Amino acid sequence: MKLNIHAPHLSEAVHRELERRILGGELAGGERLPAEHALAEQFAVSRSVVREAVARLKAEGLVEARQGSGTFVGKQRRVLNFGPVKREAPPELVQVLELRRIVEIEVAGLAAERRTQSDLNAIRASLEAMDRALALGESGAQADDAFHGTIAAAAKNPYLQRVVNFVSAQFSESRSLTWAPADDPRLRKRAQNEHHRLFDAIVARDAAAARRYAAAHLDGVETRLGTVGIAAKRTV
Repeated sequence: MKLNIHAPHLSEAVHRELERRILGGELAGGERLPAEHALAEQFAVSRSVVREAVARLKAEGLVEARQGSGTFVGKQRRVLNFGPVKREAPPELVQVLELRRIVEIEVAGLAAERRTQSDLNAIRASLEAMDRALALGESGAQADDAFHGTIAAAAKNPYLQRVVNFVSAQFSESRSLTWAPADDPRLRKRAQNEHHRLFDAIVARDAAAARRYAAAHLDGVETRLGTVGIAAKRTV
C-alpha cells in the first residue's frame, strides 16, 4: 500500500490508515489485527514503524493486546467524539484546545525558523486543498490535519513530532468541528484566512508573527466553538 507522501511520519501514516479501518468498520470489534510482520509488509515499512503506530492505537483504546494471542480491535472504542458544540463545550474539548495552544504556537515559530522549500510545498498543498474544499462546500478536515501536520514536520524536532503524532487523533476531532456540515461557511472562511496568515508568516521566516498568528487562529477556534474563557473559569 502506498502511504501519503505528505504524512509527517511513517508511523503516523500507518496509524491513520489503521484508525480509518477500525472506525470505518473494516476491522470489526474483537477482530485480530494482522501480525506485525504482515502489517510491515503490507505498508512497506519497518516493523518498528508498525509497533509505534499500534502503540498509539493502544493508547487511544482502539486496540488491546492479549498475551499469547496478539492484538485485537477493542469492542469499546474510546475515541473522542465531541459532536456539535451547543450551550456548553465538553470538558475534553476544552482540554484538547488547551493542549493545542501549548503545542501549536511553539511549533509554528520553529517551523518559520527551520522550514525548507520542500516543507513549504507540502504546507501549501494542504492549504490549497482546504481552499478547494471551501469553494466546493465540502469538508476540508483531512487537509486541515495535513496542514498542521506538515507545519509540525517543518519544526524539525523529532521529539516534538512524536508528541504531535501521539495526540493527532484528538487534535483532528477538534478541527473537524469547523468542517461539520451544519457549520456556517463564513466561519470556515474565517478559519481559512487564519491559516493563510500563518502560512505567509512561515514563508517569510517570521517566527514571532507565526506564533502570533497561530495564537490568533486558536483564539478564533475557541470563539467559533464557544469555549472562550471556559478553561480560565475552570481553574479559578
